[in-house]
Amino acid sequence: MRKKARLFFCFAAAFLAACCGACKGGRLALAGVEPHIVYDFSAGEPGEQYLVVFVQTENCGGVKSLSLRNAGASLRWQSLAVTKASGDCYFSVFSPAPGTVMPPDDYELTLTDIYGASVRQTFSLRYDALMAARSGAQLMASGDYLRRYAYFDRSGRLAIFGEIDKDSSTQKANKHINGKRFCCISPEGDTVCLFPFEEIP
Repeated sequence: MRKKARLFFCFAAAFLAACCGACKGGRLALAGVEPHIVYDFSAGEPGEQYLVVFVQTENCGGVKSLSLRNAGASLRWQSLAVTKASGDCYFSVFSPAPGTVMPPDDYELTLTDIYGASVRQTFSLRYDALMAARSGAQLMASGDYLRRYAYFDRSGRLAIFGEIDKDSSTQKANKHINGKRFCCISPEGDTVCLFPFEEIP
């Protein structure tokens, strides 16, 4: 889970996280919820699916937990591994049961802060399941998706989130880069495919 959290902090900072404003006086509140489905092909095909949920909070001194409820399928998840992305934005990773996927449906999210106060908000999960059925080569060649490379330094931290057509120049100009992952993102930004880590000599 640490590797996933570090990876999604990268995407929070580079692409996916919503803009976070300053806190206003008042009670705990959710200013926004951003769900993103990720297919991780690190272990080969088919890709492992999980859901990353970003929340923008107001008047929150810290998040203790995030929980999800899918009424349609009577499913529940709870995460105590909540990461602060930036400002008042937090995120957590939720995995479906083995052999299943997260149902495209309406969900209720409950945020509990470090003082025990809770707030709820519903959101709709929609994603491009067809992306997971394509190979990396097909996605790389397709003009239907946003294509990027995530470059990592020797400590495993995100160094650059770069465009595919600038790949060679980016590698030559940054000697500290240790490896990269090809990332393919749906036009709506709700679905991300991550391909295996490639070391850079």
